[in-house]
Amino acid sequence: MEFVYLIINLVVWCIPLSASVMGLGKKEYFVQRFIAGLVTIGFGFIIWDVWATANNVWSFNTEYITGHTIGGLPIEEILFFITIPYSCLAIYHGLGYIKLKEMERSIKVPRLIGMVLAGICLILGLVYWAKKYTSPVLVLTSIILWLLLRYYRYLLPVRYVVFMVISYFFFIIINGILTGLPIVIYTPDHIVGTRILTIPVEDFFYNFSLLTLYLLVYEYTGRCIGINKERYR
Repeated sequence: MEFVYLIINLVVWCIPLSASVMGLGKKEYFVQRFIAGLVTIGFGFIIWDVWATANNVWSFNTEYITGHTIGGLPIEEILFFITIPYSCLAIYHGLGYIKLKEMERSIKVPRLIGMVLAGICLILGLVYWAKKYTSPVLVLTSIILWLLLRYYRYLLPVRYVVFMVISYFFFIIINGILTGLPIVIYTPDHIVGTRILTIPVEDFFYNFSLLTLYLLVYEYTGRCIGINKERYR
């Protein structure tokens, strides 16, 4: 049973990794752009995870992990920040091969809606200031919504929405396992207690933040090396 979390990581990673080994995405520098996201975003989330674990915001069930740790984190948890974003970015990359005009179309969302959502997240983050998971993740979500308002041109909105829908489908399955067994145990004092199935509602904001930041870096680095440069004009 101690290999369950490790197996989850490997199963999630095996298909997109195999595709990369076979050369898919080579011309678009997929792996290099992912590494840019890992260095700038992934490491930040790992540091947050180290802090949260040290402060007992969440912990890990020893029945489902190998027991090997780095910086107080199970190696499986560190792998999570590699395998999940890698696989999700592979989905986004794969959507680029779908030659549909609708996939490249922009969605005009009034800035006011984004500003209101960002404001609500910020206010709730301050209201739940004492909760060490709820508050940081809501404040981060607020910041990311502001970033999207500023840098939305780096994303293809329809493709982004489809990407998020697919990613959340797999997120519910994977996080359902992690929180259902449970592999990850959340301290009640640091979450609001609302769950969708077995998943704390905070995890939905966390997933949105992690994937959107990775994707912004992925697309920004694509712009820097001249991929689909006309998109950003």
